[in-house]
Amino acid sequence: MAHGLLRRYQGVSAAFNSPRSSFPHLVRDVIRLSRSRISPPRRPRSSRKTLGLGLLAAFALLLAEACTETQRPAVQSPASRVYWSNSPKQCALDEVREYFCDELVPLSSPLPPADPYDDCPGSLERHTGLHYPLPPVALFDRHYTGYIRKRMPPGNSCCYSWCGPIRIVSLSEVSPNAGCNGPLAFRESYCLEEPESGTSSPMNTPFERCPVAIAPPEGAAFSVPRAAPFDPQVSHQRRQQGFKQCCYGWCSMAPAGTGVENL
Repeated sequence: MAHGLLRRYQGVSAAFNSPRSSFPHLVRDVIRLSRSRISPPRRPRSSRKTLGLGLLAAFALLLAEACTETQRPAVQSPASRVYWSNSPKQCALDEVREYFCDELVPLSSPLPPADPYDDCPGSLERHTGLHYPLPPVALFDRHYTGYIRKRMPPGNSCCYSWCGPIRIVSLSEVSPNAGCNGPLAFRESYCLEEPESGTSSPMNTPFERCPVAIAPPEGAAFSVPRAAPFDPQVSHQRRQQGFKQCCYGWCSMAPAGTGVENL
């Protein structure tokens, strides 16, 4: 290759020194010579286009195979759909179930309960209770909704439930005679649903699921004490009425001048 370039250069030089030569022709010959020896052969445009189409086809084939290998989710029948219809199945130890019912709820919901309660939302974010902290969302309670609709026909209520903590206290924290000493004292009571999983401080049978003493929640009565003892008499009366509840009693002090002292 070196000998060929030398011979070609000698010919170019001779032509350059010739009076008939022209400089542009010499430059063109030198450029053509360098390109023919140095530049790699270029692939024809049609060949590059064919290669690109082949790569694209191969990629599409691999993508199709991956999609066919992915399992498609089975279409579920309406009877097997999963609804937001389950409030907690059972509350934990020292927890009480609370309920919230409302009739002014939207008639349609993206996640409704199953029939015949599909006119209720599956959950609520605006609910009230006594045992704090409240959960951010209350889930639909099918059984309690049916119970309330039978009690209040024609029955348009939608009910929700959740589990709240019970503040368990010791009997030593209860005021003597439950605070009923004094002319301004009047009797108050608070009843809660029997704890489904029982309590860490139980009463005797048949109230073994009821705590011995609790701190009644704020808002449960006119004035709540720091500790209230279990009231077996009121609890028995409530159970005779069909309510499986644990009741607690104490005395609050009425403001002076209300006339309570004359009762």
